[in-house]
Amino acid sequence: VRRLIAQTMSLPEERADHRANLLSRIIHYRDETGRGLSEGEICDNLLVLLFAGHETTASVFGSFIGVLF
Repeated sequence: VRRLIAQTMSLPEERADHRANLLSRIIHYRDETGRGLSEGEICDNLLVLLFAGHETTASVFGSFIGVLF
């Protein structure tokens, strides 16, 4: 994950499409003071989204299997 973050952060500003994917949006996010997220915060956010998505999908499939049988 950190290697992917570093690769995306190293893209020149003019080549980076900030709307292209979630990682780019998180990297280029700025709060009201103009501060962006640190590499650690970006990594933490991506891992939370990954595991939250996994848990939700597993829960839906489990419920679906329960309905079938």
